[in-house]
Amino acid sequence: MDEDPSQPQQEPASQEMDLNVYEDDDDETLHRKLIAAKIARKRAEEDHKLLSNRIALLKQEEQKVRARSIISR
Repeated sequence: MDEDPSQPQQEPASQEMDLNVYEDDDDETLHRKLIAAKIARKRAEEDHKLLSNRIALLKQEEQKVRARSIISR
């Protein structure tokens, strides 16, 4: 079955873990939640960096277009 590239990929259930800490969580569950939180944070930081870079590139392109527009007048 081919995946539709226009549809966002769903993350595995393990990455959708409830990261809230409960009194009845055992050590293994707490450890899994800690690891999942670290992975989610790292992914968020990487996404932030990528989006920041993309915004900077778009701003550069916008400046170039504005400069070309002024020159062509």
